[in-house]
Amino acid sequence: MNTRLGDFLLEHGVISQTQLNDALAKQKEVLKPLGEVLLELKIIDEKRLAYALADQLGIPYVDLYTTPMQPNAIDLIPEHLARKYRCVPIRTNNGFLEVAMCDPMDLDALEELSKTSRLEITPLISTREDILESIELQYFTKNYRMSHAQQLESEIRKEIEEGRTPAKEARIFAIISNKGGVGKTHIAVNLACAFASMNLKTLLIDVDLGNANVGVKVGIRPQHTLMDLLNKEKEISEIMTKTQYGFDFIGGQSGEYHLANIVYVQKLKFIRSFQEISKDYEVVIFDLGAGIDESVLDFALAANEVIIITTPQDIVSGYACLKAGFFRFKDIETKLTQQVRDYQAKEIFSPKFVINQVESTEMGGKVFSKISATASKHFKDDGKFKLEIGYLGYIPYDRETFRETEKMRKPYINCFPERPAAKCIRHIASELLKPPSLRDSAIPLGIASHPARVGAAPQTKTQPPKSSLRRFVEILKMKF
Repeated sequence: MNTRLGDFLLEHGVISQTQLNDALAKQKEVLKPLGEVLLELKIIDEKRLAYALADQLGIPYVDLYTTPMQPNAIDLIPEHLARKYRCVPIRTNNGFLEVAMCDPMDLDALEELSKTSRLEITPLISTREDILESIELQYFTKNYRMSHAQQLESEIRKEIEEGRTPAKEARIFAIISNKGGVGKTHIAVNLACAFASMNLKTLLIDVDLGNANVGVKVGIRPQHTLMDLLNKEKEISEIMTKTQYGFDFIGGQSGEYHLANIVYVQKLKFIRSFQEISKDYEVVIFDLGAGIDESVLDFALAANEVIIITTPQDIVSGYACLKAGFFRFKDIETKLTQQVRDYQAKEIFSPKFVINQVESTEMGGKVFSKISATASKHFKDDGKFKLEIGYLGYIPYDRETFRETEKMRKPYINCFPERPAAKCIRHIASELLKPPSLRDSAIPLGIASHPARVGAAPQTKTQPPKSSLRRFVEILKMKF
């Protein structure tokens, strides 16, 4: 890297001494970088120069015509900067943005690109011609996508304003947790089974695009996944799987992709597709990926009810999930009030807790009481918005039978319907169908909690508020 470009090219036999002398003489006249002078004099072509620079600087060369690009990477660098610095964003990777550049040593370019994208830049080398052609193609595609997105958004908004939303709306439950290992997906699967056993048409959607495992839990390998819908390769009816357990299922994706990576037009595609099918179901369950990033919280907050799963061992993570959800709730409702005509903000965030893997009835109540008391202390007076949490109940940890269902890859309540854990799950499902004010375990913030009763409860069918689908649409298509 310490060798000057001319000497490096000479040492590697790319140019002759005479050619180097001619280029250096010309460089004194035009005051341009030696690489540009060599190109102007046609002493070397762009690709050979790019290869030479890659070797000299120890920076990888990238072929833009064979390298796959992340669909949303182009959104991180505006077109005017791409043209200014002759660069093309390729992909994000662990907090870095890989960018193909003509001059990877341009410190001004690296600084501005990093500031704009809010990511560290990993420069790669490519030819000027390939970069300029890629800019034309990639940003044309982006502009087309945005135009299509605006058209979709206009159609969706028109349908809402004209009241062309389904007369019957599904009740949507979002199941979240701050970390893996707390039984979130097990609970999602078993709740879907419980609702289906009540003769409710139920859809379970694995909205985890990085570590989807609903299918693994019940021995289902869907032929198509949610990513096929988002990438416009399949329609929503083509990615649905009917299960032997009575509920329908849409699989997520396992790999490096995440919910945060989906672009705006993909969100709109999901919204439009969900509007089409929601009228066919009474209950929809979102099994969201573990974690509390904004993309996960947005999907959760768009649902009718948010269900937070935690365990006695993960009480801090459960509280962090509650706290992050409340802050995001306030942010979303404030922005919707400002941006959406006639929108009436929700003022109360009322997530429900399920305490999983408890060793005793008392433990579930005590864990919830501690979370409730801590929240009451820190969010006692928060202005316009209020936090009111509820306790749906606990699920005891039956180690041996849970291990058996893991091996069998079948829902727990189907394998061991009379075990206490199965009864608790069915009770929670019954509670979710009641209006919150009639639930056995609905507890306002700050009031001492008690464990949910184990046993049958009235299977009351209730409809969500008429505006619930509109709110779902407005949240998911917001631009922050």
